Amino acid sequence: MRKLLTILALLGVSTGVAALTARADTTIAYGVEGTFSAIPGFPSTSQSNDGDSFTLTFSVDSGVLGTSAIGNSMSPGVPVTFTYTDITTPGLSLPNQSGIVNFFTTDGGGLFSVTFTGPNGNIFMFELMGLGCFDMPIPASCVGGFTDGTPPVLTTGGPFALDDTGFAFLGEFDPSTDNALGGDNISGTVTATPSTTTVPEPSSLMLLGSGFLALGGIARKRLIARFN
Repeated sequence: MRKLLTILALLGVSTGVAALTARADTTIAYGVEGTFSAIPGFPSTSQSNDGDSFTLTFSVDSGVLGTSAIGNSMSPGVPVTFTYTDITTPGLSLPNQSGIVNFFTTDGGGLFSVTFTGPNGNIFMFELMGLGCFDMPIPASCVGGFTDGTPPVLTTGGPFALDDTGFAFLGEFDPSTDNALGGDNISGTVTATPSTTTVPEPSSLMLLGSGFLALGGIARKRLIARFN
């Protein structure tokens, strides 16, 4: 009986370890540090001012793009919760803001675009393009938001430089008139940092639970036999 208990105990421990290492999810944290500069002929948006510095952060799961082949220069929209912090004018910050992110492919000439509805009901868009994205051939600094292939893989690394002479801007649009109300260029950097978190699989948890139930049953029988 002692040998059986030892075997079951080892089984429970090994099952627990297997459950803890069963499945690893990789989350990629994107961070933007930038400064706005006015575009000649366009007013600043209500969410930015010429010379304001800001940060933008959000995270996505590495498998969020699925396994489909990439056929367009931009990925499907992915819902995200991001935090926009205006360092110069804190009153314009947006903590835990809901939005949609589209990642550019390597041939799309950009990094990603974040679209959201602002406090005034207008639509805003961060269009982030890498440095020199309009040069031909497109340089390595203008790497896309994820790489071509099947399945598509989100790009990590950085910092990727943003070019304020290109379409790296925050734009504001009035959905009632479909008119652009203004926009600002963005210069700065983008980083993409992967982090791995371990998630137990349900089947492993069930196996772990059944092992402990077996141990508990044997211990109960031994106690009953001893007191009888």
